[in-house]
Amino acid sequence: MSIRPWRQWAVAAVLPLVSCAQADTAPVPGLRVILTTTNEWPSAAQVSDRASRLAHVAARNAVEDGPRRYYLTLDCHSEPECRDAMARIAADRTFALGIERDARQRLPARPASEASR
Repeated sequence: MSIRPWRQWAVAAVLPLVSCAQADTAPVPGLRVILTTTNEWPSAAQVSDRASRLAHVAARNAVEDGPRRYYLTLDCHSEPECRDAMARIAADRTFALGIERDARQRLPARPASEASR
């Protein structure tokens, strides 16, 4: 009698469990916002830190678009949480003149030339 069929069944039973566990760890995309500050800041990282403290959610990927204008991503998990985070940032009038959703459309990454053939 061979043990080999038993091993195949065991592997087949475990694979769906592994794929389900990996599916739960997908990152949340967050909300992309445009923040206009009252003063110029030395770096986008400092703006991101201040926004994180005010919003009570993580702020990442801050990029300076111009003097006192920054694009950043708020890591909130639901629509009400995102609205509340934006409201908390907007409430500090010594930091933010305005905050709004970034409504620009994101184009998908261009495939490598080998993959497009």
